[in-house]
Amino acid sequence: VIYRHAHFIVATITTAILIVAIADAHKPITSKYTYHQDVYPIFLNQCGGCHSADAVAPMSLLTYEDAYPWA
Repeated sequence: VIYRHAHFIVATITTAILIVAIADAHKPITSKYTYHQDVYPIFLNQCGGCHSADAVAPMSLLTYEDAYPWA
């Protein structure tokens, strides 16, 4: 009888943990910041001088397609 009770408790706790984990996994990430409005201008001003097409750095990092081969 004790074994069945312990098994039930473990199963209940495991189920509760899985439900909480699944619920948190589907929450959308919200932020007032966006890449194009907030991050890209900083990246362009700080890195774009060298990391753009035909600049001194060996690669352009201004687009995903340009940066991906260097990752």
